[in-house]
Formats: sequence, C-alpha cells, structure tokens
Amino acid sequence: MARDIIAISMLIAIAILLTTAIFNVIGFSNRIYIAFDSCGYEVAKALNTLYPEARGEIFFPWQLNSISRETVVVVLATNISSASDVETILSWAKAHRDLAYISTDVLNISKYKVRVDDIWLYCIYKDDEAIKRIAEEILNVSVSGSKLNIEEAYILVAVVGVATASISLLQLFKEKIEEFFNRVRIFIPPILRIKISREEALNHPLRKTIYDAVASIGVMRYADLLKLGSKASVEWHLWILLRSGILVELKVGRKRYIVDISKASKALDILAQIDEKVKCIIENVEKSPKIVTELCNTDIRSVYSVLELYSKASGIDLQ
Repeated sequence: MARDIIAISMLIAIAILLTTAIFNVIGFSNRIYIAFDSCGYEVAKALNTLYPEARGEIFFPWQLNSISRETVVVVLATNISSASDVETILSWAKAHRDLAYISTDVLNISKYKVRVDDIWLYCIYKDDEAIKRIAEEILNVSVSGSKLNIEEAYILVAVVGVATASISLLQLFKEKIEEFFNRVRIFIPPILRIKISREEALNHPLRKTIYDAVASIGVMRYADLLKLGSKASVEWHLWILLRSGILVELKVGRKRYIVDISKASKALDILAQIDEKVKCIIENVEKSPKIVTELCNTDIRSVYSVLELYSKASGIDLQ
C-alpha cells in the first residue's frame, strides 16, 4: 500500500513537471521578442520576469531564422535603433507576413502598437506602470491576430517628423540626435525631452563604469569604450550619460571622442596631443570656421564641435 502511494505521488510529481515543461515550451514558442539594443533587451527580460503570461524568447535581429507560424512577434524598435537592423527586420517580416505582429509606434507593421514612450520610461526610470502598459498591449495580440500587410511595413513618418518613409532617416536620427531633437522637437515623445539627472544616469553598473573610465583621464576614444561591453549596450548607456550632460561627445572627422564635461580643458589638452585636426582647430580658434576648415583640412561639423567644447572649457576655467 505504501509503495502504491509513493508510486502514485511520483507519477503526480512527474505529471506536474511535464505539464510545467510543456507550458514553458508553449509559452516560449508562441511569442518572440526582437530587441535592437540593451534597452529593448531589458524590457523583454522584465516582461518575462514580471508577466509570465507575456513571456517569450528574446532575439536580436541577426539571430532570426524561420520560426513557427503560430507565433506572435514583438518588435521593440525605438527611434534610435540601428537603421540596418530595422531594415533587416522589415525584410524578414515581409518574408514572414503570415505571423502575428506587434511593434513600437516607431514602425507600421500592424495595427497593434506599444508606445515607444513606455519603452523609454521603463529603460530609464524602471517605471512599473510603463511596463504594465507594454504587457497589456502585447497580451492583446494572439497568433491569429495582426498579420503583416506587406504594403504597409515602414517607419512611421510621424515619429521622425519628415515627410518620407525612407529607412535612412533612422540612421540620420541616430547620428545627429541632438541636432534632430532641436529641429523637430514637437515630434519627439515628451520622455525624450526630459533631462536625466546625474544620479539616474549613474545608477547602472555599466554606465558607472563608462563614466569612471572617461572621468579618470578626461577623454576617451569611443572605440576604446566598446571594450567595456557589446556595441548595443555601450551605445544605449552612453546615450543616457550624454543626455544627462555629464559627458559630451566630440566628433572630428570619423573619430568619436567622449569627454567628461567637468574636465573639458584637460580633455582638449590631451586631444591636441593625439589628434592633429583638433590641435589645428584650437590653434586657429580666432579665425572664421570656414577658413579653419581649409587650414585644418577638415569639415565644418568637426570645427563647430571642437569650438563648442572649447567654449565650454573656457567657461569652466573662468569659474
């Protein structure tokens, strides 16, 4: 009798384990998240942790292959996602238009949308209400839900604020983000216009590591910062640090330098020693920018970038 009870108990336990395993497989097999950077990854990971009913496997664009037709695809693109990655997903989606889709409102893939504002709110502030709204929108989509309309898969014009659906606009947005914010400010979601405090900027281990590395000497090459993590992660966390104002970016030709704004004067001294164009621009700071571009064999953007930092350094030195 005792053996029978033990045997039955074991069978029940095995049945529970099998049911759980099957549920997990089903749960993960009927939904996937496509993340474009560590922000999207953090959102997808949070959904898996906080909302088991919304869980799904997480992929980056370059990891996708053919998947089951009974799948909901969640595309977590933002307005600073890589243009090439977004283009990859749009092409992939058009080849898999029998799937159900939901995306952020940066893209027009289906009628179901997640507000990109909520993505930012969770990534930057860990906003509980934002992640809840994201989960609710995702759970509205079933495998028989929003199929892709191949004629309508594009970047939404309203987000970038220019009357064209060209994929190249997203890259422009990323490369000239501050300039773009100033020119089309009314089109940018309010969350992107919020100043990020120093405390919020430094409340993540990788951001703290990036900041400490730059602050230790005043300036670092962007290429050297990539040694601290994946490009997607470094780009995302660096963007937050730049938005907070504690670090600034200096572009000279194809080179990118990240500067601790509190050590701008020291950074310029270092840059003048390692970059001939920066040295030339500083030595000719009294001349007109147009003349400096010719003297230093550089472009006007680089000249203005160095002059802006020079101006900030002078202001700091006078304090």
